[in-house]
Amino acid sequence: MEITAEEREACDNPEINQRISAAKASSDESPDSSTLVLPQDLLEVSGSWEKAEAQKDAWDELSPEDRLFNLCMLEPARP
Repeated sequence: MEITAEEREACDNPEINQRISAAKASSDESPDSSTLVLPQDLLEVSGSWEKAEAQKDAWDELSPEDRLFNLCMLEPARP
């Protein structure tokens, strides 16, 4: 799962940036301030296809806004 050019461009959306800033400033661990691990990263760490598939399912269940938030938070160049 990779971020598309369109999704990367959407990361510059002020609403997404505000949500990212709030998440990074939060000291609480919650769905609003954390991200899902990418399925391929979980596979690399766990070696389990079953866990990676379950993680892919979790990503597939995200709303478009939550998916974008997660992808943008995972981008290495994010402030």
